[in-house]
Amino acid sequence: MLRLFVLVAVLGVAAAATDYCKLCPDHVMCKYPSASPGKACKNYKKPTISASDKELIVRLHNEYRNKVALGQEKRGKNNPQPSASNMRKISWDDEIATYAQRWADQCTFEHDTCHTTKDGTVSGQNLLLGGLAPNQTKPDWTAAVKIWYEEVKDRDGSLNTKPFKFQCGSLADKSGDRSKAKRVSPFA
Repeated sequence: MLRLFVLVAVLGVAAAATDYCKLCPDHVMCKYPSASPGKACKNYKKPTISASDKELIVRLHNEYRNKVALGQEKRGKNNPQPSASNMRKISWDDEIATYAQRWADQCTFEHDTCHTTKDGTVSGQNLLLGGLAPNQTKPDWTAAVKIWYEEVKDRDGSLNTKPFKFQCGSLADKSGDRSKAKRVSPFA
C-alpha cells in the first residue's frame, strides 16, 4: 500500500508568539488553532522531521541557492538566472515550521492564504505531494528538494528575495488515495 505525504515548506522570518488573527483573519494559525488533523485527512499520520532531516533540507537548499548565486544556473523563464552578490544562506526556524505543519495538518494540497509573521513579513511556500513505499518510513528529502529546485526553469530571475529561514511541515496518508489532491507548483 502506498502512503502519501504532503510537505509544506514556508520561507520567511521567525516570529514570536502572537495573536495571529490580528495579522489576518485567514492566518493558518488563526483558522486552525488546534494541531489536530483537519476534516480532509484520512488515515492521518504526522511524520517526524528529525534534526538530521532539517540539516539535510537546509544544506541542500543552500547548495542549490549557491549554484544560482554563482551564476551557474543557466535555466530560467526567458533568461538564465542572474548571479547574486548577496544571496544569504537559509536556516531552519522552528516557529515558522509550526505554521507549515499546521497547514500540512489540514491535508489540503494547495497554498494557504496567510502565514505572515509577527513583523509583517510575507513568506513563500513550497508544496509537494509524493508517495512512500510500504517499507519507507519518511520522505526522500533529497528528491523533494531537487523537485522544488527544478522549478528554477520557470523563474524569470526577477524575484528579489530577502534573508529568510526555512522549515517544513509534513503528513502521511496511508490510504493511497490521491484523487482529491490538487497539483500545485511547489515553488511559490
